[in-house]
Amino acid sequence: MKAQFGCGKALCCAPLSCAQKACFVLVCVALFAAIACLSSCGGGLMTSQLSEDEILDSVDAEDVADHVILPDEWCSSEVPAVVSKTLEGVEDQKLDDALYKEATVMVVCETSQFRISSDWVTQFKLVGNQWQHLDSYPMDESIEWVGGIPNDLLASRATAFMQMVDENSESSKRDTRLLDLYKEGFSAEVIDNKTAEDGTALLAVSAQQGLTKYQGTLAASFAWTGTDWQVTCTADKGAYQADYSPYEGTWIGSFVETSGWWDAAGHEGKCYAAKETSPSITFKEVDPVSLTAKADLSFVVHAHDDTLDNDVASVEGDTTIELKDALITLEPDNSNSYKILDKDYGDYNYTVYLENDDSGNLKLMVKVFNFLVANVSDSYSLSKLEEA
Repeated sequence: MKAQFGCGKALCCAPLSCAQKACFVLVCVALFAAIACLSSCGGGLMTSQLSEDEILDSVDAEDVADHVILPDEWCSSEVPAVVSKTLEGVEDQKLDDALYKEATVMVVCETSQFRISSDWVTQFKLVGNQWQHLDSYPMDESIEWVGGIPNDLLASRATAFMQMVDENSESSKRDTRLLDLYKEGFSAEVIDNKTAEDGTALLAVSAQQGLTKYQGTLAASFAWTGTDWQVTCTADKGAYQADYSPYEGTWIGSFVETSGWWDAAGHEGKCYAAKETSPSITFKEVDPVSLTAKADLSFVVHAHDDTLDNDVASVEGDTTIELKDALITLEPDNSNSYKILDKDYGDYNYTVYLENDDSGNLKLMVKVFNFLVANVSDSYSLSKLEEA
């Protein structure tokens, strides 16, 4: 029995077999290889992982908005808002024994008018055991038109639309340009905006210089090219036709002054009958083609040859002339006074002049002449009566 025990003790202390030694060597080699590999990665077992959220957060929304380039002329001032960010891929890189990661992120941002899709490259470097963000920058960008152009923006570009019409080959054959007609008292209003549906818009434009008014409709069309709008515009025929309806109605005169003399002897007295009687002129019809008007007129003429040593309110011979349906000629573009009547009353000749006022009123002058007897002018400012 003791021999058996001795034999057992010998077995426990026996050297390793060749197979056991080989297994032990392989385990050690694998362990040292793993350690070497981790050491070469720079961070060992404690190196942090770069998460998808970290990559997406590295692309800043404000930075994205700053890099979006939209066609300024037809865009609102709205700042693009990021609506989605998608990680498309991550690439490991090594430079001078330093480890880098370069990720591609698809960013989509929107305004009420556009959807902008862009690929952003964002870069990281392994510093110690942490991934440090280095830079982010955009690559390819595409712009999709998803909304219309605001009414206020369309109206503010009305003169640009008219310039397009003037430069059009057909419109350029006209003697008159829209930009020349629509200068004073200009206004524009959007009456139909379908830029979001089919890229069209209608604008009503108007202008008034003195008593000449223009009204028309502009039809604008927008076609998106992928980076900007291609815009065309036309105007209706009515946009070129002057409207003289502001003349129509009754105008009452306010006395301004009396000038001239009543006899060649040099008496200095003046007759102020014109101050006591306000003239009136009623335009019934205005023909825009012939620029003639049918009008009723009432005014005073000094049909007297009295020598006046002193100023008087009125003397015998002051006569109120009343004309019905007189045909007179208008000169709306004339900034000076122009003759509308030239008639005789006994030995006296009287002429009536109109003058266009840029403020939208008229001026009237009645001149009486008799050789060596009278050469007198009465001037008035006319104001249109408001319709009841």
